[in-house]
Amino acid sequence: MRSEKRPAAGDGGSARDGIGRYLDSIRDFPILDSDRVADLAETLAREEQAFRDALRAVPGAALRIVERWRERQAEGRVTGTLCQRYRENPSHDWSTPLDACLGELEGLVQRWSRAVERRGAAARGQRRGIETRMARVLDEAEIHLDVLCDVHEELSRVAAASRSRAATASRRRLGIDRAAQSRLAAAAGFATPRALHRPAGRVQGGGHPAPGARAGARRSSGAGRAEPLSG
Repeated sequence: MRSEKRPAAGDGGSARDGIGRYLDSIRDFPILDSDRVADLAETLAREEQAFRDALRAVPGAALRIVERWRERQAEGRVTGTLCQRYRENPSHDWSTPLDACLGELEGLVQRWSRAVERRGAAARGQRRGIETRMARVLDEAEIHLDVLCDVHEELSRVAAASRSRAATASRRRLGIDRAAQSRLAAAAGFATPRALHRPAGRVQGGGHPAPGARAGARRSSGAGRAEPLSG
């Protein structure tokens, strides 16, 4: 009577054992039906929108995104990779409409930075008006979610920094007041788990509309190397 032949080392036996262990580990997890999958997708979409809304309301987010955009231009890299839909169709020109939005946003950030140095009710009203426009343009830009998570992490560190004069000056320059600190804290529930489960320094694919071009806004060619985003 012949004995059963065991898989020799390197012939796939270890791989099959690994698959078996994996299947055993998920055996007790229920399979979601289509309605439950749809419900979860809707919940995730609402949470993402709430995160985007909270971050757009912090002026420093616009400043940091403009800085990333200018860095990519200076390095000769494709600015369109900052767009949510770039990975879906890399051959499409995402750079031109994105550059238009962020060119307008840069002008608004500069105006806001000047207004924040002024005092009085009129200056506060001007800042609020500019902040509203900044949020609208940032919404149109449809920045990739991974970029927003990176920006959220950076702003949260500034918000949690010491009360030294330098830290206070940084918060003021980024518009991180108490209301902004509350928004960043509320958004952490969405941003932190995502940051822990994605590869560092690389934009993943997304599924959102392309950024809308703004008439009269500054454009750049967007030519350069299409590389993974590194912040």
